[in-house]
Amino acid sequence: MENNNLEFLKKSLKFLGFGTSLNAALEAKVSERQEFFKIGVSADFNARQKDGSLVKDKVNYELNFSRSSKPYHYFLDSVKVTLNEQIQSTFSYGKGNDVTAKEAYNLLRGASIHKKAILNRQMDNGLLASGEVGQMKEGSGEKIDSIWIKLDFEKRNEQGTFSYKKFYPDHGFHLETELSRFP
Repeated sequence: MENNNLEFLKKSLKFLGFGTSLNAALEAKVSERQEFFKIGVSADFNARQKDGSLVKDKVNYELNFSRSSKPYHYFLDSVKVTLNEQIQSTFSYGKGNDVTAKEAYNLLRGASIHKKAILNRQMDNGLLASGEVGQMKEGSGEKIDSIWIKLDFEKRNEQGTFSYKKFYPDHGFHLETELSRFP
């Protein structure tokens, strides 16, 4: 069971854009069997400025893991992302949260990202984690659609991280319509 969990974590990190470079650190931390552990990693991204020049953005990721009630079964709980040592936010993981390393970077730069989401009648919408599409119940009043999200730098949630601004299909902007105006 422990080996299956470790392989699952490795695949998750790869899917989230961290590649395989963290595998050795992950194996070492899991073998210590602590209740909580962290793994840090940095990345550099080229960012184009408004004047067209390129600058390097430095991004630090702190991956936070915790052990479940099952013996030595771990989960990725959150990733604290810091951009150029100036702005940071923590992205929670688990059911409905699958922001990748690159998407987190783009969100912190103020960009929007396009994600699949479960839309329900109460408008309490969650982002879809991989593999969840087939798990939705028919007749639940929920549907899957793509939405745009960005961070709201003016508003923080209960945990002190930036809240999301969500833009739904009926928001009024349609990319295809706008693009069709050009030859």
